[in-house]
Amino acid sequence: MSKINRKTIVVTSLVVLLVITSYINYQFNQPDDQSASLPQATPSTVTSTDTAQGEENEDTQEAAAQAVGFKIAEYKAERETVRKTEIEHLDQIINDDQTDQATLKSAQEQKMGIVSNMEKEVTIEGLLQAKGFEQTVVSLHDESANVIVKQDGLTSAQVAQIVEVVQRESSQKPENIKIIPAK
Repeated sequence: MSKINRKTIVVTSLVVLLVITSYINYQFNQPDDQSASLPQATPSTVTSTDTAQGEENEDTQEAAAQAVGFKIAEYKAERETVRKTEIEHLDQIINDDQTDQATLKSAQEQKMGIVSNMEKEVTIEGLLQAKGFEQTVVSLHDESANVIVKQDGLTSAQVAQIVEVVQRESSQKPENIKIIPAK
């Protein structure tokens, strides 16, 4: 009975974490009234995914990134806080003696995926900084990568540089890399 309750608590905690993360993401990506008057990025400066839902989410991210006052440091801090919480929950599952082998393996794989993405994101951000992009945020996912570059506009050559670095370091297809210029 205790084993079922622990699993239920762990699963419920993960669901709550997912809801909180979604809410934070939704609040962060809400365009404010000022963003309606900002110029939209042209197709030559942004590469997007093919799915309609992905395009809608990325358009929201683009509007949020272009909003006046976008703070890269705040985004990075929020990202780290959410990841720390995710890793703590996974550690609880991994360290629980009553966790079954399938759940343990899944939790370990999820944690390794998070750590791998964190390492790749830091590497990409550092390489982009070395190429002259002072402030960037990279967010990697299974099938996509989002790169926010704090810059008024990007040339085709700059977009190509960013795509090349992200593709090389993350193995993402170019069509799955979204570049969002922010002011």
